[in-house]
Parts: sequence; C-alpha cells; structure tokens
Amino acid sequence: MAEWISRLFLGHGLQVFDSADRVVDAFALFVQIFYVAFCFYFGANKTMLSRRGWFFFTAALGPLLITTALRASPAYILVAYIAASGMRFNLKFLFLALLAVSFHDSALILVVLYSFSCLISRVFKAFSPIVYKITLWFSFCLIVFSQFITLALFSVVSKLNIGIRSVYFLELPQTSIVKKAFLIFIWVIAYTTIQNSNVQSRSKIFICGSVMLTALSFSLSEVVGIRFALYVLGACLLAKGAFLFSGEHRSRFRQVDVMLAIAYFALVFMDILRNTGEA
Repeated sequence: MAEWISRLFLGHGLQVFDSADRVVDAFALFVQIFYVAFCFYFGANKTMLSRRGWFFFTAALGPLLITTALRASPAYILVAYIAASGMRFNLKFLFLALLAVSFHDSALILVVLYSFSCLISRVFKAFSPIVYKITLWFSFCLIVFSQFITLALFSVVSKLNIGIRSVYFLELPQTSIVKKAFLIFIWVIAYTTIQNSNVQSRSKIFICGSVMLTALSFSLSEVVGIRFALYVLGACLLAKGAFLFSGEHRSRFRQVDVMLAIAYFALVFMDILRNTGEA
C-alpha cells in the first residue's frame, strides 16, 4: 500500500509519455498543483490553522517541495497538516494518513508516532511543560553528540533486514557540520513551538517525539535524519504560525519572523537554482 500513487505514476508513466524526463516533469506538475490546491483550500477557507502558518510553511518548504522532494512532497504537506491541527481520530484523519503513506513510506512512521501522541494526550490530560523541555534537550544532546551515538547504534541497525532501506546503513555516516547545524536550527524552531500556548498538546507531544526520532535517525543516516527533520519543520511552522520565534500574539518578534522567513526562502531558492545550473 505504501507509495502506491508514486509508484503507479512513475512506474507506468512511460505508457503515456514518450520519455522518462516527460514522466518526471508531469509528476512535478501534479505535485505542484496538489501543493497549491491543498494550501489554498486549507489556508483560505475555514481552518484551525492561521494563514500566517501557511505563509511560513510555504516560505520555508515551498521551494523544496515543488522542485526537489517531489515524491515525498504530498506526504510532508499532509503529515504537517495532521500534526499541526491536532487532528482527532476520525475518517478525515484516516483518509489523509493513508493518502500521505501512499506517496511516501516514511509518512507511515510519522502517522504511527502521531497516533501514539494522541493516545498519550488522552491518557495524560495534564501534561507538564517541563516534560516537553526535557525531551527536547535530550534530543539536542543526541544531535550534538551524534557521532558517538552512531558507534553505539550502527552495529545493531546495519544487521537488520529492512529491505531496500538497508542502503542507508551500509557504512558509517560521515558527520556533516552543515547538516548538524541545520538540525540544531530546526530544534530551535521546535523548542519555540512548545512555548506557544495556542499549540495543542497532541501537536506538542508529536513534535517532541519526532525531534527525538530525527535525532536518533541522524546518528544512523544523515539522509534519513534530514528527511524526518522536514516533517518536524512543516508541523512546527503550521502549528505556531511563526518561523524562528514562538508566534505568541504578544511577541515582539512577529515582524522579525516575517523578514527571517523571507530571507530563508530566498536562500533556499537561490541554492536550488545554483544546483540546477550546475546540473
């Protein structure tokens, strides 16, 4: 069931189009239409999420989702919406969750994690903010000392039979300072998200759990870690309706956040153009 839409489109596209490049271009167009339609419908119509949230989501992830991470893009959007809105278990949740998994199998892990977040939120109705902070600070330590965690975990995970995903664990990952800095940047965004009083407890629990998942995954494979980090980034921006800061209405940095988001958008967009030109 996982990835069946992506596999169907990319696997059988040559029956409709005359080259593999045309298939990729058509799939890119499909993803772009999906992105615009989804953001417009849930951003312009009645929704629990603010339009500021969709603005920051687009500023941070828009260039990447419509140009590079095509196969996983709908999954990023759907999981971010589910988690940020604090969606309850119902037919809508089930439909959107299955749709996300049908585009990319990594969404399955995040959907399960969100389900556990809902269960924890229901069992522990009064969740202390200190628990969120302890969890995130523990994740921070895992990110900073990832090279040491790698040695402890890699020998175990590399022996597991996890199918095609085993390619991520064939050799010890080399630590990238730039990617580690990017994860710390997302950690800061997650930390300010849990400080927003308007973000629901289910969303906060999911964010803490997904940051932990990202930190552990980064120790084993930087590719997997960065992939999970984008789920965290999307959920945080949508949930709090802000970029680097908490997004509280009384915050003095609301306009600063807008400028930072625009600068981040320009930086990512220029990097994509540069890589395209080199290719």
